[in-house]
Amino acid sequence: MKAAPFAYAKPRALEEALELAARPNAKVLAGGQSLIASLKLRLSSPDLLVDISGLKELKGISLERGVVRIGALATHTEIENSKVIQEHLPLFAAAVRHIAEAAKFVPLENLCLSPQCGFSSTHHGNVLSEDDQWRKLELIVETAREVWA
Repeated sequence: MKAAPFAYAKPRALEEALELAARPNAKVLAGGQSLIASLKLRLSSPDLLVDISGLKELKGISLERGVVRIGALATHTEIENSKVIQEHLPLFAAAVRHIAEAAKFVPLENLCLSPQCGFSSTHHGNVLSEDDQWRKLELIVETAREVWA
């Protein structure tokens, strides 16, 4: 099936992109994997497609005044390989590899972390102390905040 006709804009500045995206029946295109499929299947028929893939303001990963900034257009690969993230958010760096892998099969909004998986039992028996279990629970909460907050 072919997409319904639509206007296309590729703004050069964030302010212009925001203005275009605010128009009635406009859709924003970044990576496009799911949007392009929905256009082809006519599940989505916007009047205007706003391509933000070239906006430098939304790219990159940086450390600014002690805060890690991950641009909205940063890819999973950039996040995985970022020295800034590895140094300042090591838990996130480790988790993103697993989340990215799982997201290949299940939409990210349908993923969650289970506090019970591998919590206290192994094939050798119960090897985690109560303190270990509390640390693992803290790790799960911290990961959930970093990924879904």
